Amino acid sequence: MNILLGGAIAISAALAIVAALSFVRQDPESGSGRWLALFLVLAASWGVTVNLQNPAAGVDYNLWVIRLTFLAAILMTYAMYRFSLSITDSATPWRKYVALLPAAFLSVAVLTPLVISSANVGDGSVEAIREPLYYLVAAFMVAMAILSIYEVTHAYLKESEVRQRRQYGIIALGLLVGTVLAATSNVVLPNVLGTIEPARYAWVSLLLWTCVLAYAVVRHQFMDVRLAVVRSIAYGLSLVSLAGIYMLVATGVWGFIVGVDFSLREILPYIVMALVVVILFQPVKRFFDRLTNHIFYRDNYDEEEFFSRFTRKLDTSLDLKRLLNKAAHELADTLSSEYVSFFVYDKEWSVAVGTPNHRRIHLDDAKSISELLDDTDVAVSIDELADDSELRRLMVSYRIAVILPLRRKQDVFGYALLGEHRGRPYTKRDLKVLNTISGELSIAVQNAIAVQEVKILNETLQQRIDAATEELRRSNEELQRLDEAKDEFISMASHQLRTPLTSVKGYLSMVLEGDVGEVTPTQKKLLSEAFVSSDRMVHLINDFLNVSRLQTGKFMLERRLTDIAELIEQEVDGLKTTAKSRELELIYERPDAAPKLYVDEAKLRQVVMNFIDNAMYYSKERNKVHIKLLVADGEMVVTVKDNGIGVPQAEQERLFGKFFRASNARKHRPDGTGVGLFLARRVVLEHGGKIIFESREGKGSTFGFRLPIRRLSLAPADETD
Repeated sequence: MNILLGGAIAISAALAIVAALSFVRQDPESGSGRWLALFLVLAASWGVTVNLQNPAAGVDYNLWVIRLTFLAAILMTYAMYRFSLSITDSATPWRKYVALLPAAFLSVAVLTPLVISSANVGDGSVEAIREPLYYLVAAFMVAMAILSIYEVTHAYLKESEVRQRRQYGIIALGLLVGTVLAATSNVVLPNVLGTIEPARYAWVSLLLWTCVLAYAVVRHQFMDVRLAVVRSIAYGLSLVSLAGIYMLVATGVWGFIVGVDFSLREILPYIVMALVVVILFQPVKRFFDRLTNHIFYRDNYDEEEFFSRFTRKLDTSLDLKRLLNKAAHELADTLSSEYVSFFVYDKEWSVAVGTPNHRRIHLDDAKSISELLDDTDVAVSIDELADDSELRRLMVSYRIAVILPLRRKQDVFGYALLGEHRGRPYTKRDLKVLNTISGELSIAVQNAIAVQEVKILNETLQQRIDAATEELRRSNEELQRLDEAKDEFISMASHQLRTPLTSVKGYLSMVLEGDVGEVTPTQKKLLSEAFVSSDRMVHLINDFLNVSRLQTGKFMLERRLTDIAELIEQEVDGLKTTAKSRELELIYERPDAAPKLYVDEAKLRQVVMNFIDNAMYYSKERNKVHIKLLVADGEMVVTVKDNGIGVPQAEQERLFGKFFRASNARKHRPDGTGVGLFLARRVVLEHGGKIIFESREGKGSTFGFRLPIRRLSLAPADETD
């Protein structure tokens, strides 16, 4: 029974240590890997020291065994806590250091009489003499275990990714069950039964923790160390099995001959010695293998080790020259070549990298080699070629012994060129090794080429962007200059045109009123048309002037107290003659009372006139245009509704843009400018109002605006907005 118990303890401890080494070896920089490894090593130490208590060994021996057991337990629970923080990304500074200080203090205190002052030994049992600080140690370990399980469980509950959630669930369950078993075997049962015997089964908790972690790694890819752990566990099981067989045979045979039953304390050193011997066997064997190979087979090499080294070097760099340089030196060292050179080329560039004294071939010769190799994708030795071969002639001229083509699909993009072997001809084994690495080497070189091309593209792209940006800046400056010249011209032309048009309009008015004599009905009709056109021209010139002022920042509101209801009525009356000539009826609805507001009368009058004028121009004959003024929700609302051509749905968002006119409006009235609505919107917004617009193509439109009564009831000097 002692032999079986010792074997179980040894197996559990060995598996835990092997798993710990696997996590550290796979990723030495991983914090979670280091804390998990430390937890497993301390758990293995705890499982072993629990079973080293021996009533026959005296007080001092058992006292220090108990203290070391508690020390391992304190550090183990702290490592468990830090591991749970690291895998759940919860390792904030305060969480780490709050637990670190008590762990450090108790780890020192447990080695003094402050926790365990002595041990009672007798009647086949060992009992610790506990001091008050013992209960603080127990509370700390319980707290660390609970917090560890809480952190992982909390991460499990809030994790949404399925694989990660399963990992957390398995780890949380393993920690919970293992901790309960450890507490039961080391605290509950020894106190209930009055014997330390249940504590000897602490290895069950250790084995459970290790197996749960192994399951999480192998089944659910925990911490991405599946391959390393599987290999390490297989190796560990091999060692433990050999050591176990050795101990079973040795102790069994010796016990049968002598007739003595060995205790665990007597067996354990032999188990440890057997494990040490088995572990040391492989390193010692490799040392003598290398020594004999160096003496008898100087040019021999281990293919697996070479592949492993070569692959690692290919993975360490994406810089093309550095990658080729590392590969060249590794090949030269392994195959004992005088030199190894890589020649990689494209349409516009070529790169030659190699060991010292490497041969750089000419680009034309490289292309010739590609043609001579045809579709060959394996290493070609000069010894395989005929004496009159053109390829052999080229290889001799550059002192090349082996060519390994690098291919991208069917095209050769480079070569690995090997010089003569330093001690013997290249063997078929050497060529086979080269062929084995050719695919991986080609992929690595292609990746490095792609990175280099991206770098070159980025450099040239930045230059092109800078040039385009400069060109765009110059074009923008030119456009700004032209725009300023255009605004200046419009402003000047508008001022120059307004004066003669005012005179024309005045003279026409005098003729129509009979100041220069009686006019016939026909003359009056023609003069009326001329008067309306000149009046419209004046309004257009005012629009252009206002647009020019907007561009130059000189657009200002001159607000005065205005009766907007009366303003609209005046505009309606002024346009009735024009409406009548087009067989249209203007209908104005005004409220009984409307407040006077401080507005820019001239600009607002222009907005109203623009809306009514558009409604008349785009309405069919014998229709009505409804103009409405009302007061609602603290706003003065003005609308002009017609039954005209409307605005296409796709063009409505752009309607209030400068110089924009809808497509159907351009067909109906080619002489429009597209500045009226743009200016109307700006005037309304400057007053703090909002534009009203609704339209359906072929059904008519509604244009208007809302003005805030409260704000515009204040004189300009009292405005606070």
